[in-house]
Amino acid sequence: RIHSSPEQSLQYGWLAYMLGDRASKKFTEHSKVFTVEGNLSSGKGKLAQQIAEKLGMKYFPEADIHYQDRISGDGQLLPEKFNGFCNLEKFYADPRSPDGHSYRLQSWIFGNRVLQYADALEHLLVTGQGVVLERSPYSDFVFLDAMLKQGYVHKRCLDHYKEVKEISISELLPPHLVIYVDMPVPEVQKRIQEKGK
Repeated sequence: RIHSSPEQSLQYGWLAYMLGDRASKKFTEHSKVFTVEGNLSSGKGKLAQQIAEKLGMKYFPEADIHYQDRISGDGQLLPEKFNGFCNLEKFYADPRSPDGHSYRLQSWIFGNRVLQYADALEHLLVTGQGVVLERSPYSDFVFLDAMLKQGYVHKRCLDHYKEVKEISISELLPPHLVIYVDMPVPEVQKRIQEKGK
């Protein structure tokens, strides 16, 4: 039986395989992995949802620091002391915090994106239904790269992150299509201010 979240309750094991159940029999032209990338408040989530609806694919909203909490266990949020005290509020208040919070936060988010991507692949392989994700672990490095350029993290953090990334997603099926929502920075800033982020 491969990993499945309680939310989906998907099961696929040796018995199903021995009885002739093959993932490839369920595949259609839309049995693909699409990811939609873009800056904050660029409308990538709405676009990803629209693509999924139009093509009959499953939409996966952006995985945040609570993704694992929502799909496993009792559905309750994990106390901060068990996730490295990671939270966005602390990052926004002090991104240069000397305790390494920025790197821990980004590593935690990356881990959740890997879990979500694995769940999306599981859904594709078990049901044949294509998936559309808002962000993926394949593009996550841009955040840590930007953090390094701003002096929020040390270069060794980036080196460690790249090593972890390489061993964690190197064997996964990469996206068939990546869509980037390109929006001018002034428009992004305006939308962020309007949302109060």
